[in-house]
Amino acid sequence: IAWRPRAVAAVDSENVCLHGITVQNSFSWTIHPIFVKHLDLLNFNINNPYNAPNTDGIDPESCKNVNIIGNHVHVGDDCIALKSGKLFLGMKLHVPCENVIIRNCCLSRGHGGLVIGSEMSGGVEDVQIWDCDLANSLSGIEIKATPKRGGYVRGVTVRDCITPRVMLHS
Repeated sequence: IAWRPRAVAAVDSENVCLHGITVQNSFSWTIHPIFVKHLDLLNFNINNPYNAPNTDGIDPESCKNVNIIGNHVHVGDDCIALKSGKLFLGMKLHVPCENVIIRNCCLSRGHGGLVIGSEMSGGVEDVQIWDCDLANSLSGIEIKATPKRGGYVRGVTVRDCITPRVMLHS
């Protein structure tokens, strides 16, 4: 899956639930489910050093029917990054990350609080984000894409979230 180990990985699975755990000091992406249907990530903590590169918190990749609720994620990269593959996995298999609910999460210290991409060749759709605190992340909510990876984003709803202050310069 990766050249550095993931703390938790699930591949091609159904009905996966992580509840009430603490994961810390991951060497790479912390929780990385791939091709999981019916994924519940509930009421847990992720604590990685703020200066550790590529230590994303939660990276559901090409997953369907995902609930990410009540989590505290403090990392050195993206707190939550929705993905759907790059190159072969995304462009050949075309499996989107879809039907995702992210609610009541505290996402801090990361570059991005909630990120869509950049590995999203299979697309990302039907995402609901509400009641999340992203104020202490660098970019709050971000969509990252590159022309070579393709993909699409559609049906994203954000409501009642606290995001970083917007600074306007003249």
